[in-house]
Parts: sequence; C-alpha cells; structure tokens
Amino acid sequence: GSKFISRLGNDFPAPDWFVEGFPTNQMPLDGELYIGRNTFQEVVSVVKTAGSTKWRQVKFCVFDAPSLKNCIFEQRMEAINKYLKKNFVPYIKLVKQIECKDII
Repeated sequence: GSKFISRLGNDFPAPDWFVEGFPTNQMPLDGELYIGRNTFQEVVSVVKTAGSTKWRQVKFCVFDAPSLKNCIFEQRMEAINKYLKKNFVPYIKLVKQIECKDII
C-alpha cells in the first residue's frame, strides 16, 4: 500500500519511507493513523502537510485486513501477524484484540 484513504474517501498520500514494507494491494489494511491519546487534530495536521517531518511520530495502528474475504477474523489477524513477523515494518502496529464473550 502507498496511500491512506479516509472514511470519507479522501486520499492521504504518505511519504515513501513511511509505507516501505507495507503489504501490497492484495492485503489492504484497516486501521488508524495515530500519534497518541488526544492527538487527533495533530494527526490530521501531519497527514495534510506534504513532506511533514512529523510523519516519523505517526504509527498505523491496524485493526483488520477486510480484503481477506474468505477468512474469519482470527485468520485475518494471523495473516497480518505473519506478514509483520516476516517483514520489518516500523510504522505499523497491530492492535491487540480481545474477544468479548459476554455483555454482562
């Protein structure tokens, strides 16, 4: 992957060095660009500023790989995990998921 697309369909092109090693278009990832807690406006500012050096503070926190349609959620997470173990990608962080077994 080489770009990020917002929920509204807006493209946010990332620097080449940021997306180096990201999975190809065969496994697009779903996630969120993140710097830290309560920093949404800062993230927006970084991604809208072409060439910003602050991209180095950003992580892509991955929640899913929805394009792997024939796999259940756990298999998709395992596919992402395997990919990240084989490929050093410093700007991707796989978000730990916890299964909710009950609502009470």
